[in-house]
Amino acid sequence: MDRYRLRKKRKNLKMYKKKDFDLNKFVDRYYMEKEAAYITVYVESIDDIISFYAIKDYEWINDDLADYLEEQSYYIPVEEQVIIEFTGARFNDYEKQVIEKTVKTYFGLKLGDKIIDLNQNTKKIMFLCTSGLILFIIVTFIMKMNIIESVSELILVFLWFFIWEFIDTVVFERKQLLNDKLEAGQLSSAKIVFTEDD
Repeated sequence: MDRYRLRKKRKNLKMYKKKDFDLNKFVDRYYMEKEAAYITVYVESIDDIISFYAIKDYEWINDDLADYLEEQSYYIPVEEQVIIEFTGARFNDYEKQVIEKTVKTYFGLKLGDKIIDLNQNTKKIMFLCTSGLILFIIVTFIMKMNIIESVSELILVFLWFFIWEFIDTVVFERKQLLNDKLEAGQLSSAKIVFTEDD
């Protein structure tokens, strides 16, 4: 019995390793229509879009809706235009304006957050680069002067720390921030349309 289970598990592992999923086909089938990616949201009233706690002229998007839109846009390539389609409920012109303004403001603020994060990242890069350069000059000076070896080793440890932190900040952190900015820019530029069920 144990041998059979072990063979079955190995067979499953081989099958799982070979398994593939065509993400492009999925996106084309479920999102793409007329050269744009549609995220369709069924709502019964404006309360499904605007937060229950928001007040007039200071509306805020419903957290569940914001999460849903971000989750759905995750699979859409960032170079595609997004159209957010609200369907189900009928809205008057004023409600449509409020919904469009609220959704665009929310994702515009997300984009602003990413711009601030990128600016902070740039400052961190400048600090690490400057500090690393200063430490490199100090290490070079200490080695020429034959000052105590333990001091120069301690400074070398700091120098390596700054080098690795600089590489991590430039290569990995900045790349992720740039990608997050693109995604936020895609949703902040989304077109909002309304279709009403008859």
